[in-house]
Amino acid sequence: MGRPRDTLVTGMGFCLPGTGGLCAAREDFWDVISTGSLLIDRGDRYAGVIEADLLAEAAARLPGVSQRYLANYSPVQLYGLISVAEACRDSGLGIEDGDLAEAGLLNARHCLDANFLVQQRALTADLETTTPPEARGLVARSMIGGQLNDTTLAQVSALRNTGPSYTVSTSCASGGVLFGIAQRMIAAGEADLVLVTGADQYDSGRRADFDAVAARAVEGLDLSDSVGVTHRMMRPYDRRTGGLNVGDGAATIVLESRERVEATGRLDRAGAVLVSQSTRRSPVRSTMAIDQEGVGVSLAIERCLAGHLAPEEVDYVSGGAEGSPVFHSMESTALRAVFGDRVRELPVSVQEACFGHSGSPLGPMGVAAVTLMMEHGVICHTAGCEEPDPACEFDPVADGKPREAAVDHAVSLNYGSGMVSSAILLERLR
Repeated sequence: MGRPRDTLVTGMGFCLPGTGGLCAAREDFWDVISTGSLLIDRGDRYAGVIEADLLAEAAARLPGVSQRYLANYSPVQLYGLISVAEACRDSGLGIEDGDLAEAGLLNARHCLDANFLVQQRALTADLETTTPPEARGLVARSMIGGQLNDTTLAQVSALRNTGPSYTVSTSCASGGVLFGIAQRMIAAGEADLVLVTGADQYDSGRRADFDAVAARAVEGLDLSDSVGVTHRMMRPYDRRTGGLNVGDGAATIVLESRERVEATGRLDRAGAVLVSQSTRRSPVRSTMAIDQEGVGVSLAIERCLAGHLAPEEVDYVSGGAEGSPVFHSMESTALRAVFGDRVRELPVSVQEACFGHSGSPLGPMGVAAVTLMMEHGVICHTAGCEEPDPACEFDPVADGKPREAAVDHAVSLNYGSGMVSSAILLERLR
């Protein structure tokens, strides 16, 4: 029997690249990660691009929100709204019924492209040809979309929400960090229902311009220990990978107290228990340095497990490697520090190459993936990994298909710039 203030995962929703348009529902997400489908090949480049009419997709899921309002939202705000609407549907919550009125809305943001673009359009507008209505639109879009709090603003308005709501930004670990905040809010009784959303957008035009500058900057340098966006397809844990491929999108996880779930007769919606989360940082002086010892990662895992679970009881780890070879040895060292010699048999996989490196959504996506693996009784293989890098001391699950396994306890990792690391401990709901 669990405790009333246990935090349960009761729903998930997405706005990610899909096989025929949009990956939005849990079934869509599972179809992609369980088959290891690689949706990042754009022909001229590798990137996770969403090909969908976002305004129409958001309007269909949020009929109570005026399209006039939706039209002022940037793509990343629409990403967040679509994923929230899908997560609410998945968990059986009615937006128009007021079920979200007092929910906590926690958002994670990392990439600045969306904010920069809306501000740039306003600041570079030709005042001789811009009409007053057009200017009002530019100003409105800048005010609601030109800041990192943008997805939160869109959500609280659409849901007519009065609960705690804010945005956290701490590199690619941002989405993971929110789960610790949410779990503590529920444990303390501050909230019974919390939605965790990560959303980011990478503008291809700005990316191309930046890549040209970056190429000049690294001329004559040894980049063997660096992290970067690659023009080759990312293959985490594979010896051929060269770096990450960015991807757009959003992911939302619905968290509720066990007390609330049981009171509303929705225990069948719950798939996992969020036991704990820890955030730690490696003691590197430079914000751009990679700690090869993985001190922050190992500290986050140890703190996450402390008082809850012994390392030998962890069945699976959802890794945080972003496709850059430098992380293979770093993650191996960090895992060995926690799991000892058992690391060689420890299944560690990541499905990031399915959609691309999306930044803030990675935390919620990891929780969603682990929850679904627990429900289906399998471990998903590492997407794109066919020739494991010898630097990976762990088992990278390079099977090319899901592996049958009972996953009772799992750790989900995220880390990013400045070596900030997040570890999340999940338990299968019994």
